[in-house]
Amino acid sequence: MKKTPDAAGYEARDARSRPVIWFLTGVAVLTLGCGVGLVLFYRWMASTSVSTDPPAFNVRDQRWNPPDVTLENHPSHLREIYEQEQEELKTSYGWIDAKKGLVRIPVEEAMRQLLEKGLPVRKKAEDA
Repeated sequence: MKKTPDAAGYEARDARSRPVIWFLTGVAVLTLGCGVGLVLFYRWMASTSVSTDPPAFNVRDQRWNPPDVTLENHPSHLREIYEQEQEELKTSYGWIDAKKGLVRIPVEEAMRQLLEKGLPVRKKAEDA
């Protein structure tokens, strides 16, 4: 009677090592071959890309040049001017659109008027 894996509870024989060794050897040879091939390819590419000749034609378009860069001499001074303008807009009266009758009022005045008059409230819908 022949033993089966189920009867013994485990595999009764070892795996054959020769095919595994041949496979691993093939993988190692293939890996080394690819590495050597890449090194040779890169050396060949480096030797063919070196050229002292100028390009055949210049592709730069001379019709348009980008504008020169202008830097702010005193950026903190410009920031102060901007903040003063914003503060003036928040604290003064002025026209937004005279034709439409839109005006600008100071924030403090708008808050005072809002407290006095309150916000508009929706009317409750009557029960239907």
